[in-house]
Formats: sequence, structure tokens, C-alpha cells
Amino acid sequence: MEYAGRNAKEFYLKFTSEFDLTSAAQDIVLVEVSGIDGDLAMSNDRLKGVSRSFPCEIRLPPGKRIEEESQRITDWLRTGPEKWHDFKYAGDTKYVYKAKHIEEYSVQRLLSRMGRCVLVFRFKPIKYLISGMQPLIVANGQTINNTENTIAKPLITITGSGNITVNIGKSKLQLVGVDKGIVIDSQSKSVYSLDGQRPQWGQMVDIGGFPVIELGNQVITWTGNVTEMKIVPRLGAKL
Repeated sequence: MEYAGRNAKEFYLKFTSEFDLTSAAQDIVLVEVSGIDGDLAMSNDRLKGVSRSFPCEIRLPPGKRIEEESQRITDWLRTGPEKWHDFKYAGDTKYVYKAKHIEEYSVQRLLSRMGRCVLVFRFKPIKYLISGMQPLIVANGQTINNTENTIAKPLITITGSGNITVNIGKSKLQLVGVDKGIVIDSQSKSVYSLDGQRPQWGQMVDIGGFPVIELGNQVITWTGNVTEMKIVPRLGAKL
């Protein structure tokens, strides 16, 4: 398992083969209304986060002690507490998860060099194809295939100027007065300059019109003065 750029093996952690794969639930509120049988379901149009527990064993080499290694593990798990970190594990090698460790944990000391613990991580409800997290330079008229089970929210970097219209399948992005280039992040719903320093909301015709990649084959086309377009597709699957 890798978390926040470090492998659990560095801390002599070995995950047991038994853990639960909890799936992400729809965020739906059930409302009781007078005169109507049953509940009304009101969707918040999102998936809830997921908590998963990973039982671990700790087996230390000679010269190391559980008490000392426990502190190292704690420091690792507290890395950048305000951030979501990449999480990978051997049971699902094609994907990278976004996770945080926010729960307390305790190490059960068995011997001076042996212990057990359970690490609980909070996950974003989407896991991402590692291959789909790499930037692609796309050509006008190129097809991109969303092979996963959820609509992708890409990161798009456009080098160009003037008025530009981008179509990804049925999804449309209209830009005006672009100066040298622009970055559109459909996941964080932000738009900014190529250097990342200036917001560019004035260049979007429809502020809510962030492009997405629907399931299946989607053709990418554009009009306007575009020198280069790069897309990080962020193809992902629901947990």
C-alpha cells in the first residue's frame, strides 16, 4: 500500500488479506410528506465519501521497537492533514484513490518487535485509472473513450487566443477573449491562466458550463485559434 507518496513497507506494515470493500452511497434525503404514502427521495446529486478499514501486522527487524515505529507511522499518517493524498494498493493496481487518514488509531503491542493495528482511511467516492491521469495532447476531431462507469471531469489546458469553442461529445465549452491560453478544471470548477496565478471567469460564456466526458466514445472538436490542447481525462469508477 502507498499513501502520501510512501510505501507501508517502509514502516514494516503488512496488510492482512481480510478487509471490507465498502461502496459509495448516493447522497439522498428521504422526506415524509403529509398525504403521500411512503417517502419522497431528494437527491443532492453527489456520492458520499467512503471509510475503509485495513487491519495490519507490524514485524520489526532486530534493533527496532514497536514504540518508536508507532511514532513514525503516526507522523506518516498525519502528512498534510488538510490535503487528499494518492492511495494505491496491490489489490487494485490499475487505479489510484484519493484518501485521508483522519481517524485515531492504536497499536496493539504483542512483543517488543511485533504488533497489530487497524488503519482507517476516508476515501473520495471515485477511484481513477492511473493511465487516465496522464495529460494527452489531443488533435481536432480525435476520439476519447471513457471506459469507466462514471462521467469524467477533465482538466483541460488550451494554448491559444481569442474566441474558442470546444466540444467533447455533447458537452460544450465556450470561451471569449482568451489571452495566450487558459486552464479549465471541471472537477474543482475553476478556470485560470496558464501560470495558475489569475482567475479567468470573464473568458467563460457560461460559468456553469464546465465540460465533461460522458461514457463511451466522445469526439473532441474545437473552433478558434488553438495552438495546442492538453487533456487530463480523469477517467474514474465509482467505489
